[in-house]
Amino acid sequence: RMSIRELEDQLLEPGPHASKATLVHVYIREAHASGEWEMGYNGPSAEHPNGLCYRQPKTMADRAAVARDMVGHFGLRGMIVCDAMDNALEAHLAACPDRLYVLRGDRVVFKGGQGPFLYSVPELLQFLEGK
Repeated sequence: RMSIRELEDQLLEPGPHASKATLVHVYIREAHASGEWEMGYNGPSAEHPNGLCYRQPKTMADRAAVARDMVGHFGLRGMIVCDAMDNALEAHLAACPDRLYVLRGDRVVFKGGQGPFLYSVPELLQFLEGK
C-alpha cells in the first residue's frame, strides 16, 4: 500500500505524474482526539516519542497549529489548508478520517474510497494517467 509520502513523491518529483495535479492536504477535525476516540497508535512510540495525540482544536489557530505539527512529524511537502471550524468541507466530501479526491474547477472528478483502509493511491495515479 502506497503512503501519502509516496504519493507526494509521485506528484512533486520529476516523473510521469509530476504536474498532472496540484497536491493539497486538507486538515479536517481530529479523527482520534485525546479524550474522544483515541487509538493506541496515537501515543508515544519509538518513531514518534512525543506521540501524535491532540486535543480536538477549538479555534482555527489551534487547528492550524496541529496541521503544522503533523506536517513536521510526517515530513509532508504538499500545500496544507484547514477546514473551517464548522467542518463544512469534511461534511460535504465525507472525508473523515481521510480520502483522496481530484477536482477540476469546483467539480469532483475522482473520489477515492474512504481511508484509511479503502483509499488507494495507485487508483488515483491510474486515474491521473487516463486524464
